[in-house]
Amino acid sequence: MKKIIGAVLILSIALAGIQSFAADKTKDEKETAKKGKSELKIDKEALKKKVRTMPNGDTFVGFIPMSKAFCVNFPRALDSYTAYLMPWIDLKEIDGIIAEKTGDSNPANNPQNFLKAVNGAMAKYACRLKKIPTTEVVIKQRIQAGIPLYWFCWEDDNIWGYMGVRTLERKSAKPEEWKKLVAQKLYKPNFSQLKIRRNSSFLVLGYNAQTGEIAISPANNDASIIWITAQEMKKQDVMLIEASW
Repeated sequence: MKKIIGAVLILSIALAGIQSFAADKTKDEKETAKKGKSELKIDKEALKKKVRTMPNGDTFVGFIPMSKAFCVNFPRALDSYTAYLMPWIDLKEIDGIIAEKTGDSNPANNPQNFLKAVNGAMAKYACRLKKIPTTEVVIKQRIQAGIPLYWFCWEDDNIWGYMGVRTLERKSAKPEEWKKLVAQKLYKPNFSQLKIRRNSSFLVLGYNAQTGEIAISPANNDASIIWITAQEMKKQDVMLIEASW
């Protein structure tokens, strides 16, 4: 009987030791993860310092490097956008479950479902992609803070060509004259002529306070920027999102 009691006591002590070790290990892992995230977390003041304003009033956020994750289920430059503002996220992990959660390998077909799937996958990282109002004031505030945005929009067959031509005209115009011309050159979409409305997406990288224009890009650099007004954005808008952490 004494042997049995002794064996039970020894087993209890061993189990207590294992549980204590497991608890300490879990605690250490959580502390390590927390420490790793805090070390990687982007300093918002550092982002703000990257903002630059040109002589003509064009204001841009800092350069966004290309993501090395090569996400197949993220539209266009969204993987680079996410990696730039939330570098502690494992994009490959998130990319691998997006199609399964949305039931669609092309996220642009349903941006709302895509956003929900991404946020579900990113929940454990304590961050998300948040929908915000598509207004000139909101966009200016984010750009001034050094935070780029990501825009899902409708497109038609003519708008981006129209914006491209207008962007070229903008380069050769005098700033004070261009401010007056912008209102005369607004794009007027005719959705009734469209057989299919499809989605597109752009990075929002800058603005000009004098003309009310917004700088958007299908990639992640200044060379591919075209200019659109907030008024035009509202007519093409699906949703504007920002990284939140």
